[in-house]
Order: sequence, then C-alpha cells, then structure tokens
Amino acid sequence: MVEEIYDWVVGVLAATEMERLKERLPEDRERDKMVEDTERKFYQAVKDFEAAPTSWNAYKEFHDALWVFGHPGKRWSVRDFQKMTPEKREKLEERARASIGWAKEQMERRQKTRGPSFVEATQERIEKVRPMLRPGVKGMGGDEIDRKFPLDLTGWKYWTPEFEERFKDRIRKVNQELLDRIESRGNPGLFGDIVEDLRKTVETGETDWTDITVKLVRKGDKFKGMWRGPMKRELVVVAPYGTEDWALRDLAETVRHEVQHFGQDYLEHALDALFKDWKPGLPSKKIRTPEYTQDLSRDHPGFDPKDPKLRQVYRSLRQQGVDPRTVDFHSLDDVEFYTRLADSISFFRQWLKTNPKVRQDRDVLRGAIRQYVGGEVPKDVEDRIPYMRGSRFFNALHRRARPKWRKAVAEFVKAIQ
Repeated sequence: MVEEIYDWVVGVLAATEMERLKERLPEDRERDKMVEDTERKFYQAVKDFEAAPTSWNAYKEFHDALWVFGHPGKRWSVRDFQKMTPEKREKLEERARASIGWAKEQMERRQKTRGPSFVEATQERIEKVRPMLRPGVKGMGGDEIDRKFPLDLTGWKYWTPEFEERFKDRIRKVNQELLDRIESRGNPGLFGDIVEDLRKTVETGETDWTDITVKLVRKGDKFKGMWRGPMKRELVVVAPYGTEDWALRDLAETVRHEVQHFGQDYLEHALDALFKDWKPGLPSKKIRTPEYTQDLSRDHPGFDPKDPKLRQVYRSLRQQGVDPRTVDFHSLDDVEFYTRLADSISFFRQWLKTNPKVRQDRDVLRGAIRQYVGGEVPKDVEDRIPYMRGSRFFNALHRRARPKWRKAVAEFVKAIQ
C-alpha cells in the first residue's frame, strides 16, 4: 500500500512538473535568444573597436558590451580620444588591444563553463521526468488533489492469516449480535439498508473501513505529512516543488511514516473488541509517557494554549527548570515511537550507504551507532567517524524518557547490525 500511494504521488508530481516545464519552453527560447543577441552585439562591438581603436564611438559600444560580464568598470575619458598625436595613438591602440584581448578571454571562459542553453536544460529535465509519469494520473492543477485507495494490509507484520481470521470472526460475531437485536424487535424493515449491510458484514467479516483518502497539497502548516484518522481517514502529504532525487527520498519516508500511523489507527479500530487494553504501534505500557503528546508543541497545528493538560505539563517542566520550548514533544509522543524509530533506522542506513567504509571497521560502526543514539564514544574512535548529525528522536528520549530510549536503542541496534 505504501508503494501504491507513493507511486501515485510521484505520478502527480511528475505530471505537474511536466506541465510547468513545457509551459516554460517558450520563455526559455526567448532567454536563449537574448543570450545570442547579447553575444552577437558583443562580437560586433569587439570587431568595430579592433578596426577603429581610436574611435570614441567604437569604444563606447565596446564598453557597453562588457556589461555581459558584470559591471565593466569606469569608462575611459573622451579626452583620451581627442587631439591625437602619434605617441598618444600608439598608447591608445596598445591599451585597446589589451582590453579587447581580456574581453575575448572572458567570453571564451563564459562559453566553456555556462553549460547547456536554457532550452537544452529544460529538455534534459523533461526527459528525466518523463519515466515518472503514470497512465491516467494528472497534475495537481490547483492547490490540492486527492484519490481513494482501497485498504491492503499485505505485508503488515500484524496481519498474519491467523490474525486476519480471528479479526473477521470477531467482526461477524459483533455484527450478528446487533442484527439479532434488530430482528428481535419484529420489524427489521424500519432499519432499511442497515440490515442488509449488517448481513453482508456477517457474511464477509469485512469492516466498514474499506478505503482511505490520500490528499496531496501544495502547502503545509509546518508539516510534511499528516494522518487524519480514524474519523476522517485521510492521509495528507505536502507536495515537494519538484522530483529531484533528494525530494523523492524525503517523500518516500513521509508516505511510509504516515501510512504506519494509518496502520496503528486501523488495527485499533478493527481490533478494539478483541483486545480491550491493547494499543497497536505503541511501546509497552510500563515505558510509555502519556503526559507528552505532540500537540503540546507550539508549532503543532493542534496547539491550544488554553488546554488544561498543556498548562499542567508546562508548569511541571518549568518547576524542573526546563523551558517547554526546548522539549521535543513529537519525539516523546507514544504514538510516534515506532514511526520515528523507523525514520531513524532509514536515515542511518542511508548514511551507511554514503559512507560504506564504516561497516568495514566494527569499532567505527559501533561508535557511529553510539554517537547517533546519544551514547558515549571513545575519542580515538570519534575522530574516525564521518560527519553525521545526531538524532533528535534519540536525544529527546535520552533526556526525558530513558526507559523508552533503552528500548529504542535495542531495536535500532538489532535493525542496523
């Protein structure tokens, strides 16, 4: 399901960028024409000045043509071209040859280093984007676009055949009990389609939650993605501007992260009757930190300064001498434990790919892991570790949720090694 959603989002982004690139081509042609006209005027001005190095008018045209390189400097004085003597002419011609030689060198260097033309660069980008297009997938057009995706839990670690059958049995039982109560009243026709829906559910064991809506938006309020559920059942992804490799890697992580949140909500919704005290996707009860939720952060869309819980938590932190603005509530939120852990594992694996020699030295690998999760690293090992930024997630847990930090470190090491 992650791949299906990601594939659709990439298709939309590619179609959007393709439209933008094609619209830009006429403008690029004009820009290339301006470059050609500027260079043609430059070479004409050089030619005229070479032919008449003591002509004030020829010099003025030459000087103006030098703006192609930036500010051409102070213009020579008109008096240099007046009351010409043989000696003065000779010095002026020598000065002109030097200036012309410098200008030609600058133009040659400019032409060698400037790369492809505007049209060529856009065409190259078009060819790179073309393989990302998907049949029937259109660009955004406006500020957002959405699509419904049928649920597919294939590959989800909880969704074993045995677990799925237990789940369906429970759904059948709950809905059969409700159907029996309705029919016992003697007039099931009063409930219209509800009875038929219940009978269908009893037969199939399927829930009423059969799809989710994925919405791609141009702007997000300080977030890259968001799962709105289980009531809205909507996954929101903020569209990056283009389809560069780094943007697509970031997008893939965002989609995986938010689909993981969907899985948590779906299992809680579906299995609530099976396990009354079971919350999927959360750490064990003994290490949870329910006092910390991400909406306590000032930059969270759901931040409410009047929330009594917020005031209580902020007061407690200040009494400990901690500024609430320095606390990473998102990392401390129990619902983010396994999603942020997966983010960290993905980041570290990517870092190892860009620094393959780290795996060849066990001490350096262990030191890099320790450095990333907030542990101590011997100085001689630390000096051999390539640059890597520390993890905000592990740092937040290490400071304010040490049992969760130990659990996260154990899971992280197991995944990396």
